Amino acid sequence: MSNHDLAARVEGAYRKCSDLRERNNGDGTFTIDAAKMMALIELRNLAPEVVLALLREEN
Repeated sequence: MSNHDLAARVEGAYRKCSDLRERNNGDGTFTIDAAKMMALIELRNLAPEVVLALLREEN
């Protein structure tokens, strides 16, 4: 994956999950938006690729 593609994926995932909120259901449970949570997980999964891309750019 090119750095440009990686940056686009990171930006897209960040924009999607940037307003991730939980809603109190009033019975001790909470609800969150699944698509936004998946975007947050994608950001976490992209972290190693971002680090490797930064290391490649330094060398």
